[in-house]
Amino acid sequence: MKSLRAGVILLSLSFVSLYGQESTPQEPERIDPVPVFRVDVVSRTTKAINYQYRSGATIVKFGGTGLMPKAKGQAKVESKQGYTEIEVEFENIPPATSFGSSYLTYVLWAITPEGSATNLGELVLNNGRSKVNVTTRYQSFAMIVTAEPHSAVKQPSELLVMDNTPTYEVKGAIQTVDAKYELLKKSNYPPLVGSLEKPGDKNIPLFILEARNAVRIANEAGAPKYVPDVYEKATKSLQQAEDYHIRKQTKPALMIAREAAQNAEDARAIAVTRIEDERIAKEKADAAACDALCHDVHGFDRGKELTDAIDQGSAMVVEHQGQITGYTTGIAFFAHTVCRTNRDLQALIGAASEFGGPGFLLPTRNHEVFAWCLANGLRVAYPMTLMTIGLYNEPAGAWMPTVLY
Repeated sequence: MKSLRAGVILLSLSFVSLYGQESTPQEPERIDPVPVFRVDVVSRTTKAINYQYRSGATIVKFGGTGLMPKAKGQAKVESKQGYTEIEVEFENIPPATSFGSSYLTYVLWAITPEGSATNLGELVLNNGRSKVNVTTRYQSFAMIVTAEPHSAVKQPSELLVMDNTPTYEVKGAIQTVDAKYELLKKSNYPPLVGSLEKPGDKNIPLFILEARNAVRIANEAGAPKYVPDVYEKATKSLQQAEDYHIRKQTKPALMIAREAAQNAEDARAIAVTRIEDERIAKEKADAAACDALCHDVHGFDRGKELTDAIDQGSAMVVEHQGQITGYTTGIAFFAHTVCRTNRDLQALIGAASEFGGPGFLLPTRNHEVFAWCLANGLRVAYPMTLMTIGLYNEPAGAWMPTVLY
């Protein structure tokens, strides 16, 4: 059993001078918990209605949200044996493109009390009005309308424009617990650059534009790389639909265009899942490498703290020749850093966008890094004493402690 009493200093900024010295290990890589294609959602709630079997038809009103306050609608809903019949009419609906060129249509959704969303169908507009006649297997559900890039989407976007508003005319029993569901943020659909129309296009129907949009979104989501077979199927279907349209064969053009949009949406969804799986696998591999590094330097790992830092987005690693040679949970008062060499430590300090809290702790016996910090504009806030009680292993590398441990 050994105890240690060692000097540490608290360093803070007088001005920031990012690391830009001689050739050093590769610039630190931030372990980002939210990659480009990760599904990002927001939560909402709305009233679910239990349309009781044999209770007769129920009239349900739709009200516009803040995105479309003048929109309104009315649905006639009746529970039959094994399914529920829905007839709904909407009015005062502007074109979906009013929310951005990426959005071409509106979709009606059924939301179960458990939060499962089912695409009931597209709202085809005629002078701001639309009629939809559909069925669903659900008996208890809420209904919402969202603006979407195409009609084949599998999860509602955050552009919620209408939802059901139970009134005294409702015969069904209103659920006591609200239906909580998730909406895809707009960031999941990359903005359209340019136009979906091509040179020479004349009177292109909406369903062709939607199919083009679906294929574009799948392409930008990484589908050609992560699910090339399904993506290729979508592109071929789109080309076939365009050929039918050129030959003025509207019915097969419509059918194949919808098939193209569905295939493209499948490709996008699969690509997003595979990208997320790849990110998780890489994150686990990086975390394992960091734990091994900490064990080499200190004789133990601090995996829980590292995991928390990854979730918070503050963790960074530095690599040299493809290997992780240092990591930090944040250059901060309440974070720790472990590196193989002083150059790794300098790279992490220099890459920090800010120092959390009053500064960070640096052992004074690391003269090289201490002098480097002072030379690059940092100043000593005040000296502190680091003490440990119990088993102690002399660190075999460069490190910075946290005030907590």
